[in-house]
Amino acid sequence: MTVRGLRIENSPQFHLKFDGCARVLVDGLFVSSPAFSPNTDGVHVENTTAVQILNSRIYNGTVNEAAGNQICTK
Repeated sequence: MTVRGLRIENSPQFHLKFDGCARVLVDGLFVSSPAFSPNTDGVHVENTTAVQILNSRIYNGTVNEAAGNQICTK
């Protein structure tokens, strides 16, 4: 699965979620939400393998990337 050039602003929860996917490429993603927004994971990944997030900007209230029960911030 490939996602390119997507812009998402002020989502009430996850901006982008992958569940049960394989070989995911996210390139040129832009995510923006207010700094104190609750539950606004930029990219939430679970049950998914081989994920690449490249050339992207994620500005959000809680977590930039979340992987299942593990939190990944960059």
